[in-house]
Amino acid sequence: MWRILDVNENSVKALKIECLKNEEECLNYQFGKDINYLNSAIYKYLNETYYNSLENKDFLVKDNFYVGNYTDYNYKTLNEKEIEAYIGLPKIGEYYTQNNFNSYLITPYVFETVYSINEDGNYYLIKPNNERNIYPIINLDKNLTINSGEGTFVSPYEVGR
Repeated sequence: MWRILDVNENSVKALKIECLKNEEECLNYQFGKDINYLNSAIYKYLNETYYNSLENKDFLVKDNFYVGNYTDYNYKTLNEKEIEAYIGLPKIGEYYTQNNFNSYLITPYVFETVYSINEDGNYYLIKPNNERNIYPIINLDKNLTINSGEGTFVSPYEVGR
């Protein structure tokens, strides 16, 4: 189940409501040695391993993720750098849509750290070699159609071509 975060001219951004799981437990993963998302281990995992495991990966398109540094509590700095990917992570400000605690954000900081949300629900800076839960964001093709559902937890939308 996914929560829609944004609709733009190219795609529909959707955040997974539950963490990625390894059987019954949340999968813990390192961001990697590099805080640059495109060079990170978590990028490779999400856009290769996880992407290839998806049943309907043809529903996804590459679109922009903002990966600017978040400094001085200035949200404008988030949009200063962007990358293209099928799958990303939430940036600062997007995690409030759910309780994705103990997880990485896509947002780097300047001193070889990235932002994380800890168990108390607050942002923290951590080294990228720590293990955290993964709540991916996917870019769905905007041309998909809603085949059924009401958009609720009880009756979620089901999409197709």
